[in-house]
Amino acid sequence: MKELNIIKYIGLNDLDDIERSKLTKIIESKYEKIHRLINNIANLVVTIKLYNDNHKNDEKKKYSIHIRIEAPTVQFSAEDFDWEIGKAINKTVNKIINEIEHRFKK
Repeated sequence: MKELNIIKYIGLNDLDDIERSKLTKIIESKYEKIHRLINNIANLVVTIKLYNDNHKNDEKKKYSIHIRIEAPTVQFSAEDFDWEIGKAINKTVNKIINEIEHRFKK
């Protein structure tokens, strides 16, 4: 069951096309597992903040990802960051899945 229209992204315009496709691909693939844990998800909000390291000549970016899941009776949120977008997304998704599993003891 794919109801990907409930996934909302904030800050997606700050990313380039490659970063944007990585983010949406990982979130949509992990949505299946999240949906198995919580059947009645109303909203899944992914907020992306991008920080540039301007102190050095190389344009290194830090990605901060915050995920919030809203269901009729509960809310979950998790955030994490990394210098690689794939790692930042996976770390945040794993945190929120652990929080859900802990709450429902699955």
